[in-house]
Amino acid sequence: MIPHYDTPWLMITGGDIVLPGGGVLARGTLLINQGKIQEVTDATPASLVLGQNEVTIIDATDCWVTPGLIDQHLHGAFGVDFNQSGLDDIHELLTVLPHKGITTLLPTLITAPKLDLLVSLAKLEEVIQNQVPHQARIFGIHLEGPFLNPEYRGAHPAEDLLRLTENNLEGLISPSLKRLTLAPELDPTGEFIRAFRQDNILCSIGHSGADYVTAMTACKAGATCATHLFNAMGRLDHRNPGILVASLVNDEMYVELIADGHHLSPPVVEMTLKTKPFEKTILISDCNALTGMPSGSSFRFGKQSITMKAHGAVNEEGRLAGSTAFITDCVRNIAQWGLLSFPDAVQLATYHPAQHLGATPKLGQIVPGATADLILWHKDDLSISTVFLAGQELPELSPTGKLKMAMA
Repeated sequence: MIPHYDTPWLMITGGDIVLPGGGVLARGTLLINQGKIQEVTDATPASLVLGQNEVTIIDATDCWVTPGLIDQHLHGAFGVDFNQSGLDDIHELLTVLPHKGITTLLPTLITAPKLDLLVSLAKLEEVIQNQVPHQARIFGIHLEGPFLNPEYRGAHPAEDLLRLTENNLEGLISPSLKRLTLAPELDPTGEFIRAFRQDNILCSIGHSGADYVTAMTACKAGATCATHLFNAMGRLDHRNPGILVASLVNDEMYVELIADGHHLSPPVVEMTLKTKPFEKTILISDCNALTGMPSGSSFRFGKQSITMKAHGAVNEEGRLAGSTAFITDCVRNIAQWGLLSFPDAVQLATYHPAQHLGATPKLGQIVPGATADLILWHKDDLSISTVFLAGQELPELSPTGKLKMAMA
């Protein structure tokens, strides 16, 4: 479906525009035509004379203007789960997420019986083929498991974990599979990682107790990212460094951080930001179907019931079962904890994941030629004022069905 634009041009002016790398164009102006950014300037362009009926002007005074957020690791929200929910519920969730500032995502599937995973992958492929304007854009699918170390499985059901073999992989490499998280000790020579990279599938290492040599072998074979660093992996041992140290010292490796205040303490986030090259650090939510739901709510996740507690979602074993914070909250946390300026914090959820996923120059940055997925944030409290998807302001949200009950 092709978006309809009320006027050929959109002008957003007066806000502080966050540029790639964290630079800021104070009181800048964006010119947008048919969903694409045409000009980024510090003055109202004199190069284009626009009639009153040809342009919509948005006053962004006292706002930050940033790209829309990219979440490369998200399981669901508002009672909707990408593994289990039906097509209608998933489409409605994709309509709600942009109102939280999330304009691009990789729906993430947790470990499940292989037949169930095949059904979930087919369902997401159908969703991707039928996306409409005002929905968060699916850039690809992230399969987290089933090739994980049982000792570091987190909320993943142990009985559904698989050895990494050609036979077990059969059917799981769906057309839109963009990213796969695996434990590198299941591929000690890096043979499978090299094959995935040849098929343009990004490999992340995680849910792992791999030693340093095995983790570095995975990196050299083509693994690009460490999945939710520190969580569900071997801990720091100063005599026996493992996957954690390998991820920190390898400057080519991206790392994911869940900055919800529960999965990682602020000092650990600060240590990572001081250790890793800035451009290799990515914020994720890892949020699940309980996100946005009231305390005490329960949901089936990884074959167990998970319950919303004060410190997040917990399964029947007492393990943290994903996050219940949106990536929008994580960006605010990084800034409000005083770890980075807000323009720098934004990079961790826009430009950096776009670079990792190969989505630049179209997504994750405000430059001429980029898709005009944009957020206006109030500078005083970092709340969201307005969101634009491909240059269109989001319409008023009117959830129905399951999401209406979840958001009540």
